[in-house]
Amino acid sequence: MMRTPLRIYRPAWRLVHLSEGITPRVLPGSLEFREQNTDGSNWITFRPPMTPPPRPPHNPRPVSVVRRAWLAALLAGGVAFAVYAWGAAPTVLSGDSAELAAVAFKGGVPHSPGYPAFVLLGQLFSALLPGDPAHRVALMCAASGAASVALFALLLAELGLAWGAVLAGGILYAGTFTLWWASIRVEQYSPAIMLALFALWRMLVARRTLSARDGLVAAFATGLALTGHLSFAPALALAGLALAARASRARVLTAGRVVGALAMLALGLSPYLYLPWADGHYTLTNYLHYNIEAAGGQYGLTPTTFDGVAERMCFLLFGAETHPNDFVHHLPTALANLGVAAARFVAFEVGPITLVLALGGMASLGSRDRGAAWL
Repeated sequence: MMRTPLRIYRPAWRLVHLSEGITPRVLPGSLEFREQNTDGSNWITFRPPMTPPPRPPHNPRPVSVVRRAWLAALLAGGVAFAVYAWGAAPTVLSGDSAELAAVAFKGGVPHSPGYPAFVLLGQLFSALLPGDPAHRVALMCAASGAASVALFALLLAELGLAWGAVLAGGILYAGTFTLWWASIRVEQYSPAIMLALFALWRMLVARRTLSARDGLVAAFATGLALTGHLSFAPALALAGLALAARASRARVLTAGRVVGALAMLALGLSPYLYLPWADGHYTLTNYLHYNIEAAGGQYGLTPTTFDGVAERMCFLLFGAETHPNDFVHHLPTALANLGVAAARFVAFEVGPITLVLALGGMASLGSRDRGAAWL
């Protein structure tokens, strides 16, 4: 059978027949033309896409903009680290700080829900730094707080702020009460904030580029953030769903990307594997050993329901201590405390002037990118 050549012209994606005297006949959704064969004539229907599929909007940033953003982030983080390290607790403090310092230095299992990222980072800094053991862990918290400031600055740059505003925003964030307080003492909040900001920053980058690589990094960062503190789970879940919805609208959310993202999310959660190992190797610095009395029926537990690895890890992550009943049984008091906390946040955490500036920036960003503004 003798076939005449075809040529595809893009971007219109029309099939044009090159045989002399034969004109293609375009039908809705297809293209029909007559092909001359040695046996006679036949109609052959081709159904190519009439428009090319959309491509992901990679939207690369100019190199000069990226460099200035990183410079501003490093400057803000460097200033924050100098201040935090200067004021870091020189030795053991009371309460949870003492427990966390001991677990981070020696290894073990802290109170619910375990905070594996904090413990592993604490062991790393304890092995590398000299001096008082508790002070070494406090310096880890100071470094985590400084990294949080730098990541917050990078997040502002991703939202389109100029480098001067990025620097000012980072320094203002370094002076907020919660981050400052958590960065000069041994607490799990500083590393947790660092990991959560890292995840949110990478989600914004993936939202802009919609590339497979950035999506995988964002998924890994999300899993890693959940090893810092589970309280960030709702916000990260909403941000992840918003990213998936944007990718779906752009028609780049393939099954392969979903599977890859789930694999990277699981990889980010891998520090939790440390907890069952530590539960079997530590006693004095293991919260499940020195604080839980299963034989006495504490939290409704019994020795037979608290002797397996899975049972002990489920209690640590999802047990009675992770969700107290007071909020349910005393809802008016809980709502009143929530209102007081919100007022303190406005008055002392960011301040009324900074809050006005933040709301103005959110409104300006919303005019350009409503989804990013809500994130």
